[in-house]
Amino acid sequence: MTTRAASWAILTVAAACGHVDFATQRDGSSADAHEGDGDAAAGYAALIATDRPIAYWKFDEASGRTALDSAGNNPGQIGGQLERGAGVAGSAGLVFDGATTRVEFGDAFPFAGAQPYTLELWIKPRVVDDRVRFLISRRTPTGAEGYTLYYGKDFVLASRTIAGVEQAYAAGPVLVAGRFTHVAAT
Repeated sequence: MTTRAASWAILTVAAACGHVDFATQRDGSSADAHEGDGDAAAGYAALIATDRPIAYWKFDEASGRTALDSAGNNPGQIGGQLERGAGVAGSAGLVFDGATTRVEFGDAFPFAGAQPYTLELWIKPRVVDDRVRFLISRRTPTGAEGYTLYYGKDFVLASRTIAGVEQAYAAGPVLVAGRFTHVAAT
């Protein structure tokens, strides 16, 4: 799985089932109101823990190119331009340059066929324009299986590829440059 985006704070992965949901905020509150608030960051981490994710990357490491998994044992390797920044709810985050920055998680989380899963992240894009930008992408070497979250000026989409056919699309709200948005696909 590879992640590449404009800017975001955390990523969680859960083996779950249900529906596709794109929401501006997880709990209905304003993410911007919590920036820089350490208590909010701890509260959010506790909230995520109640979901029992199989992986949870906070991107709060002080240095280095390893993204530690707070829920399991699935570290990611940060590649390309590395810049750390403020995340949502007082957390730290990574700033993605939109070209070279990425986090590689290897062969983890294949969710083959119709196996259920949830991908969840906070994103604060610097730019929202006609260019399509990928947030999360995982494909088998042949491209026969995988899933993708991506966005453009007028859309946020989640898709799944099964037996070589991209299918199961779900759309979410339009992202706003400079504003945190919570994106979850189940």
